[in-house]
Amino acid sequence: MGKTGPIGKTGPKGDRGPVGPHGPAPTLKLMAKRGPEVYVHAHHSVRVTGGSCPAGSVPISGGYDWHGTHVNASIVESLAAGNKWQMMFTNHSGKGDDVSVITQCLTGK
Repeated sequence: MGKTGPIGKTGPKGDRGPVGPHGPAPTLKLMAKRGPEVYVHAHHSVRVTGGSCPAGSVPISGGYDWHGTHVNASIVESLAAGNKWQMMFTNHSGKGDDVSVITQCLTGK
């Protein structure tokens, strides 16, 4: 057997192959996790945390639920905190009330 010769020129580009099959549709699941009731005293502010999102899911939003009579309150902040949703309320009224925060969790692939 003799010596190997020099590498030849690159040939022309081949035709494009067929389109592959579609991948699976995403499976998204939304779930709500309620946190504990927290008493907000009259003329006070308090941070309240919602329930924890299960492993593999993330908090995307939050809401709240006053449990008694309506109080004059404002939301000072509303944000994700780790795997929960957190809100800060300021109670401007002369009476206190219980509030809970609901964490909206999203999971999917």
